[in-house]
Amino acid sequence: MPKGWVYKYKINDNYYVYDVNSNNILSVTEDFYQFIDKIDFHDDKFEVREEQHIGSNDHKLEKVAQEIIKYNKEKSFFEPNRLQKMIFPFSKKEYALILDNLLNHVILNVTEDCNFRCEYCKYSGNYLYTRTHNKKYMDSETAVKAIRFMLDRSKYIVENTDERLAIGFYGGEPLLNYKTIRDCVDYVNKEFNYLRDRIHFSMTTNLSPLNEEIADLLISNNFSILVSLNGPEYINDMYRKDICEKGTFDKVMKNLNLIKVMDEAYYKSKVGFSIVITPPYDIRSIVDFFVNSDLVENRVLLLSDIDREDTTFFDRFDNPKELEDKYYKQLLELKEEYRDSIIKGVITPRVKFLSLFFEEKLRDIYRRYLVPIKEEVFPNGICLPGMQKLLVSPEGKFYICEKIGYVFPIGDLKGGFDIDRIFSIIEEYIRISEPMCVNCWAIRLCKACFLRAIKGEELSAKRKAENCDILKGSVASGLKFFCEVMEANPNALDFLKDLKQKDMVQVAFEFIENYRKQAIGNGFSL
Repeated sequence: MPKGWVYKYKINDNYYVYDVNSNNILSVTEDFYQFIDKIDFHDDKFEVREEQHIGSNDHKLEKVAQEIIKYNKEKSFFEPNRLQKMIFPFSKKEYALILDNLLNHVILNVTEDCNFRCEYCKYSGNYLYTRTHNKKYMDSETAVKAIRFMLDRSKYIVENTDERLAIGFYGGEPLLNYKTIRDCVDYVNKEFNYLRDRIHFSMTTNLSPLNEEIADLLISNNFSILVSLNGPEYINDMYRKDICEKGTFDKVMKNLNLIKVMDEAYYKSKVGFSIVITPPYDIRSIVDFFVNSDLVENRVLLLSDIDREDTTFFDRFDNPKELEDKYYKQLLELKEEYRDSIIKGVITPRVKFLSLFFEEKLRDIYRRYLVPIKEEVFPNGICLPGMQKLLVSPEGKFYICEKIGYVFPIGDLKGGFDIDRIFSIIEEYIRISEPMCVNCWAIRLCKACFLRAIKGEELSAKRKAENCDILKGSVASGLKFFCEVMEANPNALDFLKDLKQKDMVQVAFEFIENYRKQAIGNGFSL
């Protein structure tokens, strides 16, 4: 049986081996790099796995084998352990308890209507399997019930953590249903005033329906708002048009200025932007705009690409491959700029913007846990459905999150959560993922979730496999970038040290561990 489960890569003249079992990265010699996956070894003995030429390589093979054995004995690297299977770690009873005590984020889809007609929008009609804009609106009664549903099931969060409780408003364009939003805020302020410092309101909006009354509500209730804006006017208005096909940039900028004039401190701390990178791609102009323009500089930013799956959007371009190549060429140039800056320790507003493109993989690798892999693991990137986010439709139906949309209903306000349905989704995801994941070298650094496996109304092994190839390429690129930076300056990523935070999955594990201890202490079997 071979020891070791590795991924090899080279940067310039330097050689690296990523040991999956220990989650460690080693800088190695060229001989080690060449021969590590050609050797089987057990205790202090080894044998060549593939036929090798006898002679000049013999001493190299033996030297590498002895190095591997030394690493194994002294640091437990290159263990023979393998991931055996994926499991969901909670029983149905335990998960019902989690959903009864740990809810902390509800997203109210207050309308499916929109006053914009952005051509790349998931609801534009350019995507298969998704709804289009329509006149559905959530009434205040349904919205209030959804908030109450979440807050009644947040007891453990309130009493045992410092996590905030989040209420998000989503659309369509949520401000088209301003009345329901206002009624929700009034309800929370009246009925849950004792939790007001823990309850956080948020919204993703195109901001065009804004007026002084709406702005006052947002400011006085400390809403975090994420405004959709793609860059300077010529880039934004290429696809972000209103229902009359007119550009929307001027209207949005005017309303941003209105908020800033009414409360500049609020504007600086609570207004951010959601940016979609669109063809024909001029990323430098987008960077310059958000770094240098008074109304948008130094804000919280969310960056995304146009979803390329199941869409006719890209059919309009004669040479989509050329466009894609142009995009990646620009990214490579900006990546070099970002790399050089963080190696020198120069973190300017421009570098902070560039971090939106490049920091996530560095952060994931830098913060990885250097512990042995277990035989059974939680499916790598999936959430705890219903707990971490709960999307509520205008009719009061429950879904996993706003990114997945109306695929996979998991309950409703009338009947609560459908635990059997939730478990069937998880079990199906494990069924299609496990054959691909258990021997995948990228398993510990992969964050694929349900979204990566959805095709239409079902989970698809084929779609999952297609995205796995992309994700492995991304992880490989991240490992190389990480080592490239650390080669040049071992302290370059120290600014990531303080970013470790307990996430809600950890909170759920702690909650159930306490529950199990109490049950055993009281003589109950689980």
